[in-house]
Amino acid sequence: MQNSTKTNSKQTKEFKDLVNTLKQVLSLELEQNKIEAKDVLTLLLMFSTAETEYEIKLLVELFIKDFPVLQHLKTKIDQKEKIKLDKEIEEIVRNLIKENPLKAAQVASMASRKGITKEEIKKHFPELFKK
Repeated sequence: MQNSTKTNSKQTKEFKDLVNTLKQVLSLELEQNKIEAKDVLTLLLMFSTAETEYEIKLLVELFIKDFPVLQHLKTKIDQKEKIKLDKEIEEIVRNLIKENPLKAAQVASMASRKGITKEEIKKHFPELFKK
């Protein structure tokens, strides 16, 4: 979470979106008196060390028990990841349906399960994710 004068060229749009979401969540939680200003500053300082989307997600996982307000951020992260996965699966199914409709249906069925992850789908259909 670098300041704008030190923006890392490796930072992705997803990273920047995640940083903005973090700031929005903390602002909202502070406005609703669900977190104290000192805790917001602590979290901002901790997250300022993150340089990648993965590092932010890792920090959320590590500190969610100490800072329950991070659950709101985790929910938003999970929602965004689900949307991203759904789009990726939709594209795979669209391309696969012409050559193997049965496999396309299996992929779609698996992807529709609650809580399914990309890693689980990759495990069952690794050939679909090779690039």
